[in-house]
Amino acid sequence: MQEHANGDQQAMSFGDTLSAIFNSFSLLFKPLLGAAIGFGLIVGISELIMRDDMIRVEQGLAPSGALWAGIVLMMLGSIYFWVVGYQRAHNLHETGQQADEFSTAWRCFFPVLAFLVLYGIAAALGMILLIIPGIFLSVLFILGDVQIALGRAGVISAFKESARLVWGNWWFTFGILLIIGVIVGIPYAIIDVGLDSLRYEGGMGEAVFAAGISVLLFTVVYPLSVSLFYTLLRSLESRQAR
Repeated sequence: MQEHANGDQQAMSFGDTLSAIFNSFSLLFKPLLGAAIGFGLIVGISELIMRDDMIRVEQGLAPSGALWAGIVLMMLGSIYFWVVGYQRAHNLHETGQQADEFSTAWRCFFPVLAFLVLYGIAAALGMILLIIPGIFLSVLFILGDVQIALGRAGVISAFKESARLVWGNWWFTFGILLIIGVIVGIPYAIIDVGLDSLRYEGGMGEAVFAAGISVLLFTVVYPLSVSLFYTLLRSLESRQAR
């Protein structure tokens, strides 16, 4: 993983940062495979829990508690595995070795949860104000949860630390997020929409098959997303140092 470290340190330009993200992805794919499968299973199980209620909502009926249970499970599971991913990427970058990230992730689970709640509120309020402020704030504070996961900031100071890195590099950050979002997000969204027919229009067997496909998708999407945010953090740090 020393190659990973060097690539991140030199990721100063826009093009070099993109290259470093994909280089990091190739190096993190295997170390994050178990977490990716776990993350995908959480998402797949959540979808199965919510399935009947989603069908009810489409029919204009009120959902039961299963919908909210699935949403909570997906949200909490997502936060846990994002923290695991960031910590493992950092440990491999710093020492070349994995640690017990599945245990250490719990130490900052609730601070990350609190940050994301506040982040969501700030972004939502910004969206109400003609959308543009919401986009600006979403990008400005995008690295706050990574800072908390790495033990560099608390809930409130994470906003300040993210803003410190992104301020002056806002368009740089937005461009990186946009390009990776197009490369990954659009194909994923197309496949996910295609799976909806299996989830909600077929039987339970088809829904389980769709959940299995989601797990496979996460083995690619998850390590690439971790690579994106961790490499972006290190790139912005190097640009600040300059």
